Amino acid sequence: MRALREKRTVTGPRGPWDLFVTEAGRGSAAVHIQAVHAWYPGEERLLWTTTLTCLEGTLDEIEDGLAEGRVVQPVGAFYSGARDREPRPLHGFVHPDVPVAALESIRGSAIDAYEVVEAASRGTVRYAAWNAYTLQLYGDNLLDNAEVPGFVAQDTVEMAARLFSLAGLWLERVHLLRAVAPSSGEAPENTLPDWRTATRSHAQLAGMRETLEALRTFVAYDLAHHPADSVERFDERLREVDERLDEAAMLWIERQPAELRRGIGYALSIGLDEAYALGQAVARTGLVTQVANSGSEV
Repeated sequence: MRALREKRTVTGPRGPWDLFVTEAGRGSAAVHIQAVHAWYPGEERLLWTTTLTCLEGTLDEIEDGLAEGRVVQPVGAFYSGARDREPRPLHGFVHPDVPVAALESIRGSAIDAYEVVEAASRGTVRYAAWNAYTLQLYGDNLLDNAEVPGFVAQDTVEMAARLFSLAGLWLERVHLLRAVAPSSGEAPENTLPDWRTATRSHAQLAGMRETLEALRTFVAYDLAHHPADSVERFDERLREVDERLDEAAMLWIERQPAELRRGIGYALSIGLDEAYALGQAVARTGLVTQVANSGSEV
């Protein structure tokens, strides 16, 4: 790949490091930064991926960190760790995409979550409704952002199915609580499922980003209708969600190499977890009163 500029050399506690900047791909706005430390009989390579707009600041942070003997993680870049001198090619299997229609039944099991969350009363019912809404929204956005309309990747199908299944359980919980029925057994899992593959596709990232933006908007609107004294304790957590969105936006380019997609995926995953938990906390405002009145728990 073509070098974009002359190398930098920085000396740290372990000796000199050479910094090289190369294109991540022809026509791509992403770039790789490699730090190379030579010793006998080999060498150590560290790899970051960033964008052209973040390049200078990222280089400065990396250079300062290596001078102090630290490996840094600049906000506008993704650190991929150490690399061998001659990386081996990756081999794997190619799985065919799956028709979205194959998930129609499970996808529709909690479709009412969109309406239920708007009407849910504060406390245990809204907590359960928020969970159902978030899970359903996340799954829908993953399917709606398919690269080929009507077809999605195997790992998208697996993730969406888990989201829809959990959404259905939480929607059942809403109906149970509204009926003022005693809780039976444990509540469903109240954290978002994790992806079982390491790297997100561009379509998956788009679905994750749309979900996070929607959750952030929902929570901010919800907080606007809370008493001022109860909102202050949530402000910092909302800012943390904003920071994740900003981080993803800084790395978002049209043609994303795998390293950059892993960085964006990490930021969005953390942001989704934070937004989900924040929405739960906001929904539970007034929980003590709700539990006392209904005799039910989440």
